This record gives sequence, structure tokens and C-alpha cells, in this order.
Amino acid sequence: MLEVALAVRTLLALVFLTAAVGKFRNMRVFQGVVVNYRLLPEKWAAPFALVLPVVEIAVAAGLLFAPSSWADGSAAFLLLVFAGAMALNIGRGRPPA
Repeated sequence: MLEVALAVRTLLALVFLTAAVGKFRNMRVFQGVVVNYRLLPEKWAAPFALVLPVVEIAVAAGLLFAPSSWADGSAAFLLLVFAGAMALNIGRGRPPA
């Protein structure tokens, strides 16, 4: 059972790390994506786009190095927020790109 939990935590950490690296490598594009979601005021898009990848890296590190910690809840929260944002935009008639 511990092996399965470790595998899931490692997989989630890799998902968050990959997402963060992609955002950092294409920051201008990611800022545009944040604006296009229309969930935040436009003036908050750039700060949010800078902070989110840092949070994702912190969560990934927590998942790998601090089992059963704040990272579990944070990972679940980030995934739920992303799913909610996508659901809202699909509900608005804006299909995922």
C-alpha cells in the first residue's frame, strides 16, 4: 500500500512540476491564458501567472519530501480550482483549446 501511495504522490509531483516549468517557459502565453479565462480582473493576471508556478513547485516538493503534509490538501485544492475554472468556461460556451 505504501508503494501505491508513493507512486501516486510522485506522479502528482511530476504533473505539478511539468505544469510549472511549462508556465515559466511560456510566461507571456500563460498570462494570456489567465486573461482569457475571464475569472480574475485583468490587472491580477500577471501577478497570478507569476505566483502560480511557484506554488505548483512548492506543492510538488511537499508531495515528494513531506508526506501527509499541507501539500496533500494544496494539491487537491489546485486540481479542484483548475477543474472548476474549466467547467465555468465550458459552461460559458467556451470549449477547451
